[in-house]
Amino acid sequence: MKQSKPRQGLSLERFAHAKTTSYDKKKAKEKEFALNAKKVNKYRKLKQRLAKEGKLVPLAGPITQGDGDEEELVRKAPRSNVRSSPHSRPQGDAELDRIRARAGPVPDEDDETNESDMIGEESDEDDAEARARDSRRADIDAHKAKVAEVEKQRKQQTKLLRKRTRHGQPVMRYRMDKLLGQLQAEAQHG
Repeated sequence: MKQSKPRQGLSLERFAHAKTTSYDKKKAKEKEFALNAKKVNKYRKLKQRLAKEGKLVPLAGPITQGDGDEEELVRKAPRSNVRSSPHSRPQGDAELDRIRARAGPVPDEDDETNESDMIGEESDEDDAEARARDSRRADIDAHKAKVAEVEKQRKQQTKLLRKRTRHGQPVMRYRMDKLLGQLQAEAQHG
């Protein structure tokens, strides 16, 4: 009869470290704090650099009238042509021309016929805009009603699918009804 070799079990060292973890919550928090501090410092330096270049308006404290230092007052005064946000765009000449062209000609104050014509045009435009606005609002209301109905059906279906028997087993009747409905819908469409 062939005898098998006895197998070695776990060493004491492996057994002792089997359920331990190297995760240290304190070290993780310190690491997160250091990363956040790094980001804040980087943001502050960027802000200072942009303020020096004049691309960002620095937050000015209360302006004191001291020696009449004009240069300091000019530096602290907000600049209108400086972009305060990276998303804001300066309005250049081309953009202003485009806006003026969309607005149309400026009416003369002496020309009464021009005003009466414009009033008639405005009322027609207002009526058309009002009709468009009303139809848009009706479309939105219809869409909201449709979404509400679908949501109501979904909640009802979910409620049925979550039903359990008194032994804790899911009720299969509703699941079978759902599968049957899916198969019928697939047969109709495909």
